[in-house]
Amino acid sequence: MTTPTAERPMPSLLYGDDQEALRAVVHEILDDLAPWTEVVKGLDQARPYDERLWRQLAQAGVAGLLIPEEFGGSGAGTVEMAVVVEELGRAAAPVPALTSAVLATTALTSLRGAAVAELLEAMAAGEVSVAPLVPVAAMPDSGWPPDFQLSADGRVTGQLSLVAGVLGCTRLLVPANAGSDPVLLLVEAADAEITTTPSLDMTRPVSRVELKAAPAVTAASGPQSQAALRAGILAATALLASEQLGTAERALEVTCEHLRTRFQFGRALGSYQALRHGAAQLWTDLTGARAVARYAAACLADADPDAELAAHLAQAVCAEAALHTCESCLQMMGGIGFTWEHPTHLLLKRAAAGLRLFGTPEAHRLAIGRLRDIPTS
Repeated sequence: MTTPTAERPMPSLLYGDDQEALRAVVHEILDDLAPWTEVVKGLDQARPYDERLWRQLAQAGVAGLLIPEEFGGSGAGTVEMAVVVEELGRAAAPVPALTSAVLATTALTSLRGAAVAELLEAMAAGEVSVAPLVPVAAMPDSGWPPDFQLSADGRVTGQLSLVAGVLGCTRLLVPANAGSDPVLLLVEAADAEITTTPSLDMTRPVSRVELKAAPAVTAASGPQSQAALRAGILAATALLASEQLGTAERALEVTCEHLRTRFQFGRALGSYQALRHGAAQLWTDLTGARAVARYAAACLADADPDAELAAHLAQAVCAEAALHTCESCLQMMGGIGFTWEHPTHLLLKRAAAGLRLFGTPEAHRLAIGRLRDIPTS
């Protein structure tokens, strides 16, 4: 990474009063509308997307955090959004924050045009959610996807499997090709055939999407569309690390509470050295994960030259830290951790599915090597 200088100091990894106030607001909403019992109930009812929760979060400004004030948003940055997605990760909340409020929003805010401006205003108000049609494993350097083709009469055709955030959305952001030129299109979700695909994380289902000569509005074309999509995926990659951090922290908190209050043979479980030391090691691991996640968000907010490197580093660390923490917590919880009526399985599934979202840790380590010209063999 670039060495900090007097002109370019190291960004702060501490949250300020305003950011902690934002966290408190989001935490209160989630406690009220999305306790883990409600999330499980939604899964029982095959309700993967909580519209009521998303509307409430939108009213609190979450949907428009990254949208400029001129379009009705807050004009905040990725550090503020990192605070929000940490809390959403803690709750395993079934809302399209990462896909709509981060990836699609970041891509659209770099564009111009009446259609985009109108869409951003509706997104900031929580009236519209936008699903980007990119594979779940897409990375900033994945290249332009070849799945959709735009015809001369403005209709798009193609299909793509394993897309997150589509169920319940109202609009699709479609990277397509018009001949040999890349274009970003806006398509009504009602004009798509959407088929749910079985997914480990039921709070973030994936789908197969097929478009058959669907009417489309061109939001961008040429290099501008490529840059916009790349920026969106980069932001989602960096902020996914903060979500994973929140998931892991919640798993550890639930487990520590269990170790304090559960007794065997007249002793609290937490008094046994193996369990106590195991929890302490997990806390230490998450301290490092917290640092890289917050660094990635701060670099992105400051348009730092290290932003892409920091995002890859955050994903390489946080994805594995979240999965390891949740797996370890499940073991320390004992039999109760395996039950449907306990939040541990929600957190473990979110962490396990996140291991492949926007690239695997191995893929991110290879990307770091490419950015720093490190030989891979």
